[in-house]
Amino acid sequence: MTALGTEDQATVARFSNPAIRWIDHRLPIFTFLHHELHDYPTPRNLNYLWNFGSLAGIVLVTMIVTGIVLAMHYVPTFGGAFNSFEHKESLSPQRQRRIWR
Repeated sequence: MTALGTEDQATVARFSNPAIRWIDHRLPIFTFLHHELHDYPTPRNLNYLWNFGSLAGIVLVTMIVTGIVLAMHYVPTFGGAFNSFEHKESLSPQRQRRIWR
């Protein structure tokens, strides 16, 4: 019996290593990982192609953020755009390491 009540024997992860059992008794991280990685019900049609949707979302957010930053700092004239680019390049730590200019 635990603080949460009785547990089914099927849902409790059993580990053969006594050190892992000792750690898991005090901090149930291994049981949590076992439940998340092995016991979690997933649909049969889930495959690695679903990762492309997540990657597309990350790329979309990155493009939106960089577009907002560019819109805040962009100057639409030739001289102003060159000066703002030179200013950003002078702030870059990699700019000081370059030999050519």
